[in-house]
Amino acid sequence: NNLRAYVPLQLLYLTLKYGNSKFSPLIFTLYGFFICIAFGDYQKGQKFGQLGLRLLEKSNDNDLICKTHFIYARLINHWRNHVKEGLNSYDIAYKSGIEAGNLLFAAYAAIYLVITRLILGDHLDQVLKEEKKYNGFIRRIQYEDCLPFFTLTRQMIHALKGQTKHDTCLDDDHFDETGYINQIRNENEIPFAMAWYYIIKTQTLFLFEEYQGALKTAQKTEERLESG
Repeated sequence: NNLRAYVPLQLLYLTLKYGNSKFSPLIFTLYGFFICIAFGDYQKGQKFGQLGLRLLEKSNDNDLICKTHFIYARLINHWRNHVKEGLNSYDIAYKSGIEAGNLLFAAYAAIYLVITRLILGDHLDQVLKEEKKYNGFIRRIQYEDCLPFFTLTRQMIHALKGQTKHDTCLDDDHFDETGYINQIRNENEIPFAMAWYYIIKTQTLFLFEEYQGALKTAQKTEERLESG
């Protein structure tokens, strides 16, 4: 935690001392995120994030564009804006990440392009279309740790559409929920993958009015997020 605070503060100090550099858009955006989480000053944090985006307009560095837009959308935007306003930045991060060869950040952006659509309550068939598109991208770059976000989202939608074996389970003829979750727990290197499972499971249980099950799963979600 101390290192997380030190890095954006030191970068900002060097920027103020020596002037702007090509990395200033990212530096100001990181500092905006720091203000949000350290002081809860979301208005000021957003202003620094938006400053970073404005400075970015002068850049043609796709890697910098990718990282700055992703950090703004993922860590700053939602504190004061509707979540849908982050979609444009995620899309820019995805496309510029591919152009720069930064497939890791492009993959992260792809995840949020799909799960944000689900959070927004977009038509389920449209979310499935997006899931199929970005799932294909993740498979092409062979970043398998990202796949659970797409697979679990797809299975939740199948459950909501009545296409799984039971209303609140994710099982169907091609998917074994228990086996898949055990695989994620044992093999996946992205901590949030298990949290996403608990989140979509909580939502599924709640929507089918199994409130006690939803509460228990929500508690697991909280424990998972707190443990990192």
